[in-house]
Amino acid sequence: MDLLIFALTIGIVYSLLALSIVFSFRILGFPDLTPDGTLLVGASVGAITLNHTNSVVLALVSASIVGAFFGIITALLHNKLKISKLLSGILVMTMLYSVSLRVMGTSNISLINSKSIWFTDFSKSSQIYNLIIAIIIISIIFFLLYLLLKTNIGLRLRALGDSENTAKNLNLNIEKLNVIGLAISNGLAGLAGIIIALYQGFVDISMGTGLVIIGLASIIIGEIILKPNNIFYLLLAGIIGMIIYQSVISIALRLGLPSTDLKIATVMLTILFIFIERIRKSKLTMDRQIGNRNI
Repeated sequence: MDLLIFALTIGIVYSLLALSIVFSFRILGFPDLTPDGTLLVGASVGAITLNHTNSVVLALVSASIVGAFFGIITALLHNKLKISKLLSGILVMTMLYSVSLRVMGTSNISLINSKSIWFTDFSKSSQIYNLIIAIIIISIIFFLLYLLLKTNIGLRLRALGDSENTAKNLNLNIEKLNVIGLAISNGLAGLAGIIIALYQGFVDISMGTGLVIIGLASIIIGEIILKPNNIFYLLLAGIIGMIIYQSVISIALRLGLPSTDLKIATVMLTILFIFIERIRKSKLTMDRQIGNRNI
């Protein structure tokens, strides 16, 4: 029971990152690898802010702002310098490793004795409270994103993600939409960084490595299960997929999977679900596309 509560909680916490990746990859149609770095820099800036001001609110806000800022940098590299979408994200992600290390001044920062939004003891009641807190956080973010995507700017972002050529024909400002979309996506990744750091009790320089791949794996898992046919289920697929992914990994670790093999397990799990999706698609005569499924 304790393992189930922990797996659900950690899955929901990491779902913030999954929503970030859904927003950039599926909705905006921008294969952005920046969240690997913005999650880390959000965690590091948030931790430094928390330790200096003792304010959790300021830590959350600063993490979101710095994540959004570097998302805008990625968009500008693509818009102004015409660097490819993928390479723009890689460049900023790589830079953010050094930026985060400079911000922290060390390879890790402890948050054990800092203020937190989580209950930090290991009692069963505290674990249940943490699960409730995680559900509240993800519900608020989920519905804010859902409402945003129903507005005029949200519909324009979705139109750009569906087809850039169509967006051009509609005279949409593609550069502006890229900036807005990546600011939202990476602001969410930065927020996820400090929330995850508070939950685990520390910030580590390696905490962002490979998380975009994990996020993509969770999205694939969620889409196979939910088969989203509208924007509500597309966002929900990221959350459900991340919960399932984290549950499988938590159980595997509990059963004796060496932590050194975690990346191998992630890749194999991703390949397995992609294979299942290909089989499912081959048996369908029609498959309505929601969001950019080419990435």
